[in-house]
Amino acid sequence: MGTASRTVLVEGFQGYEAAFDTTVSRLAALEGLAPAEGDELAEAAAAWGRQPGDVPSRLELPLRPHQPAGEAVRLILRALLEAILANREGVVEDLDTEFLHDLRVAVRRTRSALRQLGGVLPSDEVAHLEDEFRWLASVTGTCRDLDVFRLAVESYLRTGSGLAAALGPFLAHLAQHRAAAHRELVRALAGRRFSRLVQRLEALLASPPAGGGEPIGAVAGRAIQRAHARLLRAGQRVGHGPDAALLHRVRIEGKRLRYLLEFFASLYPPGRIGPLVARLKALQDALGGFHDAVVHTRRLLAMAEEMGTAGLGSPATFLAMGRLASWLEAQGEAHRQQFEEVFQAFSSAPSRRLRVLLQQEEGPS
Repeated sequence: MGTASRTVLVEGFQGYEAAFDTTVSRLAALEGLAPAEGDELAEAAAAWGRQPGDVPSRLELPLRPHQPAGEAVRLILRALLEAILANREGVVEDLDTEFLHDLRVAVRRTRSALRQLGGVLPSDEVAHLEDEFRWLASVTGTCRDLDVFRLAVESYLRTGSGLAAALGPFLAHLAQHRAAAHRELVRALAGRRFSRLVQRLEALLASPPAGGGEPIGAVAGRAIQRAHARLLRAGQRVGHGPDAALLHRVRIEGKRLRYLLEFFASLYPPGRIGPLVARLKALQDALGGFHDAVVHTRRLLAMAEEMGTAGLGSPATFLAMGRLASWLEAQGEAHRQQFEEVFQAFSSAPSRRLRVLLQQEEGPS
């Protein structure tokens, strides 16, 4: 943790210039205060030993098509491990929910890399790391789900429902669940299992890649083709009904393809991968909205049962929770309908462009 820092921000108003100058002069004369230099975000980050943008949310890896695959995959995993470790303190200190979000994205990308590219690494190490990162995804999941649930409830309250007071007991109950989940998360990130996971991955990354082997360009091309085919097959299985399991499978396959495209964007001509990733992001947004609505509705009903058993909340609270459940279901249906449009758009022109791009050569050029 960095050194504690306090900032006094003084803003002037038109017509009070003299009073503003006097106030600033008097504050500057106080012991321990000095005029700030630079922007406030940079100063706040510096207090934590950081700087804005030092942990980019997007992977930008300068890979080369003929680079040995084992070396390139190690570079990908190294960048992801750095993102996990860089966000861990913010998660533990509970500074902002985005720290947990970014940590979980790095964990998901790591699992995807191990699953889809692990063939160029020692198989026994990959199997062990897959198990451990599955555990890490699980222990970080509940707290993040509750963060997203709270954001969904806040969105509902902004619709002008007028139910903020009635939902007060439910929000308090939700906050208790979230606090308990965060305590469990902190214990996991401070525990031996997490430390051993990091040490095991660092040892793998430090080990020299095996000599020979395929170039990453060929490995990347095949992996992307396979992921693309799996996504299309999964999407074509979805009918017009709200089959949560099938839609979740499409969501997972979409993420796996997107992560591969992000890993290997530098292997392809500039501007070719970005539009495809944007289409996949739209697909994920629709599927994520549907998935969240399903999960939130189930959690809301479970919490209503808990509160009823414990005698928490008034009839007005439970009526408000029912209206919230109806709103969540409507949101989920809207996202499901959006998926049909987005998938149709992705499976036509963008998919053809991806196939052409991958067929131009035996791998990236």
